[in-house]
Amino acid sequence: MKFAINPYIRRAWNHQWYADFVMERVIYDHEIIYIDKGNMKFTIDKKIYIADEGSCVILPPNKLHKKSTLHFCKVLLD
Repeated sequence: MKFAINPYIRRAWNHQWYADFVMERVIYDHEIIYIDKGNMKFTIDKKIYIADEGSCVILPPNKLHKKSTLHFCKVLLD
């Protein structure tokens, strides 16, 4: 069986939010997030998760989610 993956990277950047900023949204891409400082609290399907510094989080497309963190690197891809 041959398996190939060829993702299209839509956007990649290093980002910083304020500690009290929380965004709730649905996006149509996969979202890969690396937490480089602090931790991130995020909710998917009303379940709360905490990711620590140095963690990598993969959020699936078409899911309502919210997150808050200070510093992270992020990639959106199809």
